[in-house]
Amino acid sequence: MASDPTTAMVLAYEEGRAASPGERGLILLAVAAPELTVPARAALPVGRRDALLLDLHERLFGGRAEALADCPRCSEKLETDVLLAAIRAPTPVDAPARFTLTIGAREIGYRLPNAGDLAALGANSELSDGTAATRALARRCLLALEDSESLSDEAEAALTEAIANAVTAADPQAEVMLELECPGCGFHWTAPFDIVEFLWRRLESTVSTLLREVHIIASHYGWSERDILTLSPFRRRRYLELVGI
Repeated sequence: MASDPTTAMVLAYEEGRAASPGERGLILLAVAAPELTVPARAALPVGRRDALLLDLHERLFGGRAEALADCPRCSEKLETDVLLAAIRAPTPVDAPARFTLTIGAREIGYRLPNAGDLAALGANSELSDGTAATRALARRCLLALEDSESLSDEAEAALTEAIANAVTAADPQAEVMLELECPGCGFHWTAPFDIVEFLWRRLESTVSTLLREVHIIASHYGWSERDILTLSPFRRRRYLELVGI
């Protein structure tokens, strides 16, 4: 990943255009934490991934994210700003890396879902069904591979519930819910906040603007894309003004 943040954004967008949300999460994580190795980024619990992506959003675009939603009652479109500081969840102290579930006389070890799990599920076109993806995620979280071969439907359901409870207790940043109210009919509801979606939408808009600026400046001055992207936003804006844009 490029060391220059502007170039890194462009490269990340290019790499993730056709990727799933889970894969985009890892791509964005490489921009947020380039000092981490690829395996280290993939092993981060989902909440830790999301905390780093919140940091990235604040560095690049500020501490507010625009939420877009449709009212479930009247279908009116809602636009509201989300203060990122208000949705940060502290990581519990001494959160365990290993959890156990006892079913009858059997003890099953499992871990929290991580960034690599979501990327792998997103890359698997056979898991477009939500139920299948949930089951696959639960099996990936098993610490003993042989356990996945002998889980009954009942045990698998219990494992899925146990993982959800463990995430709530030990990785709360992974499950952030927004309280929303329709300005038209007054209906109240909750909706999940997905930092990957918010960050990607902002990245898409920003990169589109950046590439347009590169095209205009390069056309007038003959400079390379790399040279233009490393300019500060102020200097790019000034050169655009000088050519009448």
